[in-house]
Amino acid sequence: SESYRQVPVKYLQGSQGDIDGIEPLARAIVDSGMNVRPIIVEQNDFQNFTVLKGNKEYQAGLRAREIDPKIGEFSNVIIVNESNKKAILEQSRILDTVNRLDKQVVLPNKNGSTYMSGYKATSEMDHYQIPVRYLGDTPKLSAKEEKIADRLARSIVQSGGMIQPILVTQNNMQSYHPLGGRIQIAAIEKAKKLSPKTIEMVRVVIVPPDKINAATRQ
Repeated sequence: SESYRQVPVKYLQGSQGDIDGIEPLARAIVDSGMNVRPIIVEQNDFQNFTVLKGNKEYQAGLRAREIDPKIGEFSNVIIVNESNKKAILEQSRILDTVNRLDKQVVLPNKNGSTYMSGYKATSEMDHYQIPVRYLGDTPKLSAKEEKIADRLARSIVQSGGMIQPILVTQNNMQSYHPLGGRIQIAAIEKAKKLSPKTIEMVRVVIVPPDKINAATRQ
């Protein structure tokens, strides 16, 4: 499976070309305290990683570090190797399509408000792995979205997991409210049916209520 880590931004080697949207993304990273979408990298040595996918996030991370050196010091990355690189890069390409169709936006919860009260008593966003069933009901998708979810599900099984976390608020120890990611959630459910023993957990970022706006801007 993939290796998910935080590494210092200064250890990353990526393109310095012009990319639109760097400044708003950098501001969102600073405001939320982390990059939500991990950068896909190859490790060359202990302090050197080549960016394979995610140059926008990489450049935004550099800019975030200029704005706030403490917050922008680290980036979330996925370190690939020869055995999983092809599958993870393919999943990343599918997620590009998913993110265009299913932008991370705040979804209403069952009682109609935009998010629950926020069970997690912390002011910081953080990564966790939780059982798939804790995300609640599978979202309803259009026929086009179902086909994309099918492709993503197969890629999740091949990669050993979902590489992009789902943003959630926490209701209680066994209940989480997704802030977006409808197609991702449906794909995880499909992947679990394809490989029940492999796909038991899903990576999420628990978002405190005061960080929802910044997190969903990414």
